[in-house]
Amino acid sequence: MASLVVNEENFKKEREVVKEERRLRIENPPYGMLAEWVLDATFQLYPYRYLPIGSMEDLNAATVADVKAFFDTYYVPDNASLIIVGDFEPKTVLAQARTHFGRIAKSKGVSRVTAQEPPQTELRTLTKSDPKAPLPAVASAFKLPPRGHADAYALQIAFDILSTGESSRMYRRLVYEEQSAVAAQAQLLLLEGPSIGFLFGVANQGRDVNAVSKSMREVVNGLAEKPPAPEEVEKVKSTIVSRLVVGRQTMQTKADALGAAASLLGDPQRFNTELAKYQAVTAADVQRVVKEYLPESRETRLFIKPGQPGQPSARQELSSE
Repeated sequence: MASLVVNEENFKKEREVVKEERRLRIENPPYGMLAEWVLDATFQLYPYRYLPIGSMEDLNAATVADVKAFFDTYYVPDNASLIIVGDFEPKTVLAQARTHFGRIAKSKGVSRVTAQEPPQTELRTLTKSDPKAPLPAVASAFKLPPRGHADAYALQIAFDILSTGESSRMYRRLVYEEQSAVAAQAQLLLLEGPSIGFLFGVANQGRDVNAVSKSMREVVNGLAEKPPAPEEVEKVKSTIVSRLVVGRQTMQTKADALGAAASLLGDPQRFNTELAKYQAVTAADVQRVVKEYLPESRETRLFIKPGQPGQPSARQELSSE
């Protein structure tokens, strides 16, 4: 925080590193643009519509002055959480922290996001061409409450029921039973601002991607219409509990969890209560949150079709169908 040097030489070098990372992780792999497309279509005003890595245009337009201004604004002690874990004397460590961080100038004011994402009331659909995609695919995204919200725990269990493992509802129906898809999964990203959950399916060779989308929708509807069996909920809970417990066995993972609780949830004590919140979720809770947050009227649906370089950019359209 006190001694970072940003000059033209290291700025240009690191910018090329980031650009190559974008190529490797986003632009070159099949379906690599999925996250960027989904976020941009799902969020209308909230800055989560932009990936943190930025676009090539953003990176090429950046200047040394931009980097310095950003660093001086955000990489400051009054915008940081210092997490220390291990066998130490608190008074000694606090004194050291004051010595090393107290001399660093504070920010001139850290701006916070004030944008409010408008409610979505009808299905939004769009189509993108991906020249690297071997098969058509479809993704369905939903804006959800922020991390730490009372409903976030039931939503996590719902998404695990939908997609965790080959026995999950989506995989079992689309891949095993119908064989309409070669891949079917879902992911829930719990964030400080509005969270996002999305379903993703890759159509099998010669199968209609619209049928894949229809089946995905029906799997979600099934969970909204009837609560999951208690044993289905308990199986997922056991997996989540295992992830939480195993994920806190090392000093580093303890620090990560404490940091997330302090920075994202506003209270480091939440480190000790998250497990109980997952364990308290009932089958009725799962049905309720799916019905409330995952209806078709709140869905953004993205179709990806195999395309050729140079084809016209994809269209985006609103639909209530």
